[in-house]
Amino acid sequence: MNTARGGDVTEDLPPEPVASLLAAGHPERVWELLPSLTFGDALRVASLLHRTGWRPGGRGNGHGDAHPRRSAALFDLLVRTNQQVGLGRSGRDAASALRFPPVARGLTGLGIATAAQPSLAPDTGLIALVHRDGSFRVDHLTIWDPWSCRRVWWHPLPRGLGGGRFTRLLFAADGQIFACHRPDRFPREPERLLVFGYDAGSLVVRELDSAPSGFYALAPMPAGPDEAVCAVHADGEMTVWPAVPDGAPGHPRPPSVRLPIPAGHELDVGLRPDANLAVSADGERICLVTRRRPGTARQVTVADRRTGKELAAATLESAVAEVSFLPDGETAASRAGSTVSFFGGSAPVADWPVGPAQRVLFLPDGEHVLVAHASGSIEVHTWPDRALVGFLSGPEFLITLTVSPAGDRVVALGERGRVQTTVWDSAVLRLLHRPLAEAAPRAPALVRAMSAQAAGDRWELQLRALAALLEHRPQPGRRE
Repeated sequence: MNTARGGDVTEDLPPEPVASLLAAGHPERVWELLPSLTFGDALRVASLLHRTGWRPGGRGNGHGDAHPRRSAALFDLLVRTNQQVGLGRSGRDAASALRFPPVARGLTGLGIATAAQPSLAPDTGLIALVHRDGSFRVDHLTIWDPWSCRRVWWHPLPRGLGGGRFTRLLFAADGQIFACHRPDRFPREPERLLVFGYDAGSLVVRELDSAPSGFYALAPMPAGPDEAVCAVHADGEMTVWPAVPDGAPGHPRPPSVRLPIPAGHELDVGLRPDANLAVSADGERICLVTRRRPGTARQVTVADRRTGKELAAATLESAVAEVSFLPDGETAASRAGSTVSFFGGSAPVADWPVGPAQRVLFLPDGEHVLVAHASGSIEVHTWPDRALVGFLSGPEFLITLTVSPAGDRVVALGERGRVQTTVWDSAVLRLLHRPLAEAAPRAPALVRAMSAQAAGDRWELQLRALAALLEHRPQPGRRE
């Protein structure tokens, strides 16, 4: 890096055109480049100009900002922010220091522990919870809007479902809520596959299927007019249950397909209730995890959803924490321990070590992947280069992370005595690694909302600086 007036310049910055402008003695033109930089680079540029002794709005330079007072205040804020957050020397290190709180958080009025893992509706973003009242021990099904943090519907469950265990709860795209329930008093009874519906404000519970033994894997089908959920029984029988219009009679059992489960294997429960089955975005492929009994060997299989034909398979010697599909619809991802492996696609992808993650979520935009940890820290990586560009700040004891099919809303849920939610608009992810000039028009409002959530936190200052930079970018003056 070249040196500039007023000090020795050693910070790692893009060599062109920043270095050449500084060498030519035009710091005001470097200041005008801020909209073409990322937020982390903009902070380092402001700090660098401060070290050289330059300040916007000075007289006599011939290239000053058109709004010197506003520009000088922004300059001071960026310098102070850079000093507080301590950005690294490289562009990647600087970006990874950025931490974004949610746009909304909390579930007001819910001060009780859940009895089943919460599920997010893929179309509306509503949350379905089964919880138990601390005084009366009555199971309730409630639906919440995480964006406004308000309850929109609740109903007590029938007595026959009380005292049991909901192993899986799934909010399908058509609004139906599917559940797997196992009685606690009679553990040898089969797990029941249920669906919850509504009739004139009352809860209607239908039993779809039961078997002599075993359990189910559930996964939502892509939002569409005909299909709601894919259910796989322990012996490999797969049924795609249809969407049912409001007021329609009960569910007739659709035709089933037999999946290729190896001899001596059975459906693997996994470390999470939703860790053993995934459906591709087009609904044409499924990814299934089976395990050898007895033994530790697992097999991850990609199969054609309509015929059950095996398309790809991989054998692992450890438990599989979760499976999913990449946005291309062909490549499957499985996480075992701290490593994500890929298979089934047209191009091979190398394994990816992610550490002790709670969830690895590939977003529908094909540009981002989120690595969530139980502490609530959520890493934001770009895809496919896997570069770490920042963090989201989620709830402690994070248990699940999900995204709407459109990719516009990301929701994290945690449970520490009570359910906690954090919600992001995915537009904020682009602010971590895209030039500020490409920021969406709604970005300033999103950053202001995050600033309100971050009041008193250590990243409040950098959010204020980002909001100011998005709203009051340096304006080029008239060139002589």
